[in-house]
Amino acid sequence: MKVAVDTGVLIASLKRKGEKFHEDSVRLAEAVRGEGAVASALVLVEFPGALAASTTMPIEKIYVAEATVQKGFNLQIMPCEAVTFFIDV
Repeated sequence: MKVAVDTGVLIASLKRKGEKFHEDSVRLAEAVRGEGAVASALVLVEFPGALAASTTMPIEKIYVAEATVQKGFNLQIMPCEAVTFFIDV
């Protein structure tokens, strides 16, 4: 079974230990790593924007963080319509 995740879950996995939802997000990444998770292509836009707005992280590091999170969740990026169907089923 694949799990659909949104940008908030991915961002939470980068937060500091003890911050809201960090531990839950890390546990979810560990649980889905074998099977992988899915997300809509929208995360490719939302993720860098959310980090740029909420941190002082340099833009180059934001894209490295995005790639790291995608790998950590074994994330499959799908068209928005496909993920909407996946969630509605």
